Amino acid sequence: MRRRTFVTGLTAGLVGLSGCLGEAAPETDTSVTDSQSAATETGGSELSITRTHVYSHAVRLNNLGTAPHGDIPSVGSLEDREQEVVQKALDGTYTTDSVPAWLANFTAGTTYIRDGSEYYRLDASLPTTTITAEPTDRDAVSGKIASYEEYETAVTHDGVIQSGLLRSARQGSEELTYVWPSLQSFLDSYAAVELYGDLFSISVTTTDPGPPYTVAATPVSLSELADGSVWRLSTAHQSVQELVREAAEKSGLHAFDNPEGNVIKQLRDHRYVYVDGEFHTTYVEQTGTPPISVAATLDPQAAESETTIRLTLQNNSSNEVRIMSGAPKPFGVLSYHEQDSNRRAGVLWTPAYEESRHVETTGREVGAVNAIGVSTTISPNGSTGRSFTIDPESLSAGEYRVADSVGYDTGEERGTVPYSVEFTISNHTDK
Repeated sequence: MRRRTFVTGLTAGLVGLSGCLGEAAPETDTSVTDSQSAATETGGSELSITRTHVYSHAVRLNNLGTAPHGDIPSVGSLEDREQEVVQKALDGTYTTDSVPAWLANFTAGTTYIRDGSEYYRLDASLPTTTITAEPTDRDAVSGKIASYEEYETAVTHDGVIQSGLLRSARQGSEELTYVWPSLQSFLDSYAAVELYGDLFSISVTTTDPGPPYTVAATPVSLSELADGSVWRLSTAHQSVQELVREAAEKSGLHAFDNPEGNVIKQLRDHRYVYVDGEFHTTYVEQTGTPPISVAATLDPQAAESETTIRLTLQNNSSNEVRIMSGAPKPFGVLSYHEQDSNRRAGVLWTPAYEESRHVETTGREVGAVNAIGVSTTISPNGSTGRSFTIDPESLSAGEYRVADSVGYDTGEERGTVPYSVEFTISNHTDK
């Protein structure tokens, strides 16, 4: 079983607000509830907190695209002549009596190919050029000596400076099936190269197996391709597939209750999950009831023009718990959405945003947030929290939702507390 590392997203840097705020997560069990009913009136509108909920499970699946280590082209994305080579290799073996430069270049740069959800390794039997390099002195060199600038020009191919070529040649040898024109000219012209004051002799050997030259396609498993264990989601039960797809579509944490089947075990046992043609890393950040609960209350003494929502983190354990969040602690910057929408409707406001050097504000708008982590310690059975304000008059009647998370560390256990707070705006004129 692979050990999971708790991820808190503490990378420093300036990011847009949309990248720092939690996203709404669909619920899988609406019968589980920590509801409370509270309401305040301001002018012609009324705000009611309808539900506060902490989820029992949370996962994070990071999308790596069609391959974990660099892009792998599909058969359909290739040029016609390259497609012909691959298709014949898939059907059996591609053979040719000559090796044009384009074929050598293609096979040298294409280790793997994908056809739908299946992957293949291309194995070519073509002429190869082996380059070796050894330390030497000037008296032993019988030909021209290249400067570093001349070497750099020679090893630049398709806009990439392959400066490690000489290092590989020194450590054993560098074998190439394609020698691009600038490198071929370099090898033909120079007997040695000087790098950072050291001199190296260069020798070149060409091996030609003779025609017919071949290209074969060998099936490879997802785990072999990824160099790590892979769970192919299409083999799972439909309900499990739906849950994992929802998580894969998220750019961050996905929270839920009561997962079906063995989805958590599968995610823990595999380094990657393969979802509809794409690889995702697997991180299980929470399983079971966390030691922290979240409560939301309304302050009846708030100013008449706005509503104050108090969010509280309660330590339900007999151990000290450290809470990790974005700035300002203990919650970071919180936004709310219209129910069933990921589009941000507004920000729960607190003067702590203006006071934090990690948050940029204009008036009561948050422009950007440093993606930095801060921590808060809660004593056994203690609590901490913050008050936020909102003007119900600025919102249309409807249902809204705050969905976010904080990390925790008890010293023995680490995880994530994903939570949601739902509230309703009612206009008296509509009643």
